[in-house]
Amino acid sequence: MDLNSVKSWFSNCWLYAVPKFIREGGYLIIGWSPRNRYIPHVSWSRDLQNLEGFVPISPKKGWIGVLTSPFFKGYVKHNTLEEIRNGEE
Repeated sequence: MDLNSVKSWFSNCWLYAVPKFIREGGYLIIGWSPRNRYIPHVSWSRDLQNLEGFVPISPKKGWIGVLTSPFFKGYVKHNTLEEIRNGEE
């Protein structure tokens, strides 16, 4: 994916998914961040087959990632459950 052409802004996964859940219903999928094991991550899904999550453009590792996790430049990533199961995240 060419991230130069993706619309991005400063936020985090929680500020994206929770308001979307309140407005549109659906499901919140909560787990540990695939990029940093110390950070809880949330995605939103209407049907538990297609997921939307706000992810960083350039993820930081370790404690730097923890410190920058409340607010980072990112974009909305769309995945299917099958892509995630196959490791295509």
